[in-house]
Amino acid sequence: MKHGCPLCRVVDAREQGIRPSCDTHLHATDSFVVIPALGPVAVGHVMVVSRAHVENLAAMPRAAVQEYNDLVAQMGTMGLYPPEHLLEAEHGGTEGERGGACITHVHVNLIPGLGHHVDLFDSVLPRKSVDRSLRNLGPGAAPYILLRSAAAVRLYDAAAASSQLIRRALFERLGRDDWDWAAFPGDQVVETTVRQWRALNRG
Repeated sequence: MKHGCPLCRVVDAREQGIRPSCDTHLHATDSFVVIPALGPVAVGHVMVVSRAHVENLAAMPRAAVQEYNDLVAQMGTMGLYPPEHLLEAEHGGTEGERGGACITHVHVNLIPGLGHHVDLFDSVLPRKSVDRSLRNLGPGAAPYILLRSAAAVRLYDAAAASSQLIRRALFERLGRDDWDWAAFPGDQVVETTVRQWRALNRG
């Protein structure tokens, strides 16, 4: 845990008191916690957040990356996340170069219905080599933007990327201007996502 990191606070199970809906632990594994995304693009938009304070997914141990893959595969069987439509998106930043990340703590966005936007930055940002299993995603990749769908994966060089670049570009494609999660937290959509997960857990 890192003092002052908001995501460290969110994933800390020792935190007492009533959590806001956006901090709800929807699902958990040894290395990750799934929480609703603030400023969700759509109902079901969640983030996979590392329990440990690690800057980006590429910096995690290989076993943890495989655990992440297994988690995404498991979520694809749950009904809310048809794998053929899911977009995984991460700003892989470091403290020295954030690569567009607001917080340098692993948080991969899982966005239902947008898998066809995996090519979001083709011809915009330089491409880096990565396989779809992420086996060759290593610490030297950062700063990067990672996008993955059922059909393809993209790893882009994100040096000097602007803050929330993924959200800005996605919302532009969608013809929306509410890209800033801080200004448009989407509380009602967050609540709907939490209710859907609770219904799944009851089932």
